[in-house]
Amino acid sequence: MIEKIRLRLLWFPQAQFVGALLAEHRDFASRRGYLLECQPVDFSEGPVSAILSGNADLCIASPSHMLESSEPESLVFLLTFQQTGSCVYLARKDHDIDSIRCLAGKRIAVWPGSEDLELKWMLFKAGVPLSDIEFVPTVDTVEMLMDGQVSCAQMTTYNEYLKFL
Repeated sequence: MIEKIRLRLLWFPQAQFVGALLAEHRDFASRRGYLLECQPVDFSEGPVSAILSGNADLCIASPSHMLESSEPESLVFLLTFQQTGSCVYLARKDHDIDSIRCLAGKRIAVWPGSEDLELKWMLFKAGVPLSDIEFVPTVDTVEMLMDGQVSCAQMTTYNEYLKFL
């Protein structure tokens, strides 16, 4: 008997999930009696919420997703295998930004949810009050930065940042 395992991805299918996507495509889990189904991001229901609601069995998430969960005690953190952070924060030089302190009074495009914990920690450590920043949640941080709607934008080295090279 084959049991389906639904894995909610943290984003759309892309290179960062190649292991899971190959396992699904090549049906690797069937040897153990499982059928892996990778589910793309659903912005109406985050990865952790998908588990809690029963719409996913496993998810790829960050610690911030667990922290913002309505039921963190119902979750089990299985493993982590990210050795270095992949987030970068590009800023517009024409907005007079040459250090993290220059972000005070500016708008920063961030992903929805609590994905900006790392950025908030860096601002805190630099002495920039979070109340001095306007955080703008959006799924397309690149467009907002390119259009000049924000002074800084959250990105990853393996996805959004590559559009600037």
